[in-house]
Amino acid sequence: VVGPEVEDAAPNGNPAVGLDLGVARLATLSDGTVIENPHALRAGQRKIKRLQQEVSRKKKGSANRNKAKAKLAKAHARVRNVRRDALHKATTSIATRFGRVIIEDLKVKNMTKGGGSRKRGLNRVVLDAAFGTFRSMLEYKGKLYGCSVEAVPPHYTSQRCSSCGHVEKGNRVSQSRFLCLSCGHEANADLNAATNILEAASSTDSLNACGEDVRPVSDLRVRE
Repeated sequence: VVGPEVEDAAPNGNPAVGLDLGVARLATLSDGTVIENPHALRAGQRKIKRLQQEVSRKKKGSANRNKAKAKLAKAHARVRNVRRDALHKATTSIATRFGRVIIEDLKVKNMTKGGGSRKRGLNRVVLDAAFGTFRSMLEYKGKLYGCSVEAVPPHYTSQRCSSCGHVEKGNRVSQSRFLCLSCGHEANADLNAATNILEAASSTDSLNACGEDVRPVSDLRVRE
């Protein structure tokens, strides 16, 4: 449980922002703010692995095994605390600075489903970033501080140029670099995505105001 049920606070009057969650960076906002990922599990992984080996070497039921298990549990608890502390600080900062936060409607269960050894490594990184917990905390803090949290479909936000609207897989040159193959616009890939996420909400608002059907970002032009 992230927190007790609270009534929505009055809107705080602060600006809107798009937010892109990632594994290299925990979050990148469309105003250029970057929140680094604490990588809590990766930082404590070596110690946890060593303690797991110690537990397996101890005789089952022995006092030494119980001591080793207690040390392992303490190491896991530290990872959880580091991660949770970082998420609390990040979500409080965002909810108090902005009046409307637009995020992608990510399905973490689908993102971490199946795969071989390489996929398991990615799954571990995604779970360490704790996207689901981040969203839950942000929604809870939003109610406390008068900040609305809205989710938009994640279609093509990382492939669409935030400058000209061109969509192509090759626009995403690397994990961190975006270069539009149509107009030449270059930007940090996460910042470009965050800008698209904010734009997706703006497009939805505009279409709703006209009484038309809402089109996801995926309906924007895609190069064949």
